Amino acid sequence: MNTTTKCDFSERDINKDFEAVLELVTTTTGISREQLVGRTRPDPVAHARMLTYWLMREMEHSLSSIGNLLNRDHGSVLNGCRRISGWAEVDERFKLKLERMRKRVEKGQVSEIKPQWKCPECGYTEGRA
Repeated sequence: MNTTTKCDFSERDINKDFEAVLELVTTTTGISREQLVGRTRPDPVAHARMLTYWLMREMEHSLSSIGNLLNRDHGSVLNGCRRISGWAEVDERFKLKLERMRKRVEKGQVSEIKPQWKCPECGYTEGRA
């Protein structure tokens, strides 16, 4: 992603950012908050969790602080961010969806629209219309 278009998140509260990202990811994917922070690892849950990692990382939060919020270590967060970035490199539509999600979080518009989301690896589509 183009880093010159990022807004400055350095003064933002990680807990507020986390709540906004969780709301967006749960709305977009249909995966519950409990599943995201829980220990389960089915592909749809893991992929939604990676999306959460990536969005938080785009907001310039540290790997360890993101991991702490989701009961994971920094290595899991790094791996998830790399996988999401890798999917975006090979799937232009997925890349555009990621960019729209990032912009919605920046603008605080996390619950206005329920966009369709499809995992490029397993094909999981959001559970709600």
